Amino acid sequence: MKKIIFLICSVTVFSSQGFSQETIKNTSTVLRINFLNPGIEYETPVFNKSTVSMNLGVGYGGSYPNLTSGASG
Repeated sequence: MKKIIFLICSVTVFSSQGFSQETIKNTSTVLRINFLNPGIEYETPVFNKSTVSMNLGVGYGGSYPNLTSGASG
């Protein structure tokens, strides 16, 4: 009897979690400033569930000299 009650409770909890993704949430415009990798990101909605993101910033790259051959860094 305890196993049946546990099974019913488990199915109820997990099924309610699955339906929580069905709600329509409108996207919003976001402006982010990143300090670790300096830059600015602007994200704007195109449709109800999709956005376009534009980034402007400084990137960096490099490698260890002993691990690569013919690469800059």
